[in-house]
Amino acid sequence: EGRAQATKADQMDLKVKLEQANLSILPMLTKEVSWASGETKGEVTIGGTLDQPLINGGILVRDGTVKLASLKDPIQKVGVDIQFEGDKINVKSFDGSMGAGSYRLAGTAGLNGLALADYNFLLVLDKLDVSHKYYNGPLNGTLALASSNGKPKLSGKLIFENTTANIPSIPEFASSDLDVGLDVEVLVQNKVRLYNPYLYDLWLEGRIKLAGTTLAPDVSGRLTAVRGSVDYLQTRFKVLSATADFVRPRTLIPIIHLNSETRLE
Repeated sequence: EGRAQATKADQMDLKVKLEQANLSILPMLTKEVSWASGETKGEVTIGGTLDQPLINGGILVRDGTVKLASLKDPIQKVGVDIQFEGDKINVKSFDGSMGAGSYRLAGTAGLNGLALADYNFLLVLDKLDVSHKYYNGPLNGTLALASSNGKPKLSGKLIFENTTANIPSIPEFASSDLDVGLDVEVLVQNKVRLYNPYLYDLWLEGRIKLAGTTLAPDVSGRLTAVRGSVDYLQTRFKVLSATADFVRPRTLIPIIHLNSETRLE
């Protein structure tokens, strides 16, 4: 006789207890983490059924450190306080710091079977210092992710200033069926430099509005080059005027207008 397989109606009674756990296990789980440290505590009980699980308990991390492979500096003072309350998940705090800045995430979500429902999360970025091969500077702003009419919606504002970014080529976006509503404002102001030693050196300002959805984006706004230069065929051109206008429907790629000059000797 074979062993009967569990059904969605079967009751569960599981208990998971974290004893002598540590964030140092993260590099074994993903190559995106170079190293990590930080004591992890918690105890979680899982009851109910597969159709409607009930989870109680919590997970707690205090003063952890995580070094991501793609970033120069580690994330420090990592704190996590997640409480499970039956069919509800309460992220009381998920925060940390990098450089002179910090981030903090909080929010709640309901459990509908094994899926999240009625979720509402808020991420606050406060001068979070990011040092990446394609981006160097602080991140400021707020982003909210909430369920709206049965699907996720991302809203908020991002502010870029005192930043250097390097886009080596026009990015290619992989196709996806993920349908997320958008209502995000992007402000580019105060010493934002787009720099690639072989292609361009531009100082930008402007505003972009992301609306619509990820499947059908509605992007509007303009970025203007305050000053700068572009390189073409090993010749440097001084930019007299340059704009990137986001007016094309269902795409994130702008229409670029460029007026420049050079002196040939």
